[in-house]
Amino acid sequence: MLKRMFGVQVEGQSWKFPLGRMDSRIAHLEGIGGIPTQHDSLANIAARFESVGLDSTDLVTLSGVHTFGRAQYAAFMDRLYNFNNVSGEVDPTLNATFDNKYFLNLQNRKGLLQSDQELFSTNGAETVAIVNRFTRSQSQFFASFAKAMIKVGNITP
Repeated sequence: MLKRMFGVQVEGQSWKFPLGRMDSRIAHLEGIGGIPTQHDSLANIAARFESVGLDSTDLVTLSGVHTFGRAQYAAFMDRLYNFNNVSGEVDPTLNATFDNKYFLNLQNRKGLLQSDQELFSTNGAETVAIVNRFTRSQSQFFASFAKAMIKVGNITP
């Protein structure tokens, strides 16, 4: 069902899930140690991803779903008023297309959420090179996204 849903919503991009996926019919929030918030540091988010077997490439790749450009105002209000932690402006556009524009926005310091912008603005972070790679190649982003989604589907609840 997810493949079918994304196959339509993600402009024809699809991938094959292996048989015997480990996910379930209900969400197990307590089993994943909590979803990172928009205020978490890159180090904290990376640690949460690593705790479930996902690496920095998976982190950047899966964050790329934010290319759809939607968030509740409360999630980025502090980036508009008195935001001091990560330099940059917010992207005022909404993008309803699954593409690699999210990464270009990060390079232009227009990440909507603090946690998004930190992928590119954290000095010395390996995520910077990944953002640069995905900005240059949408096909690499799409291929990495398919691999990361399969990895997510194999996380034991």
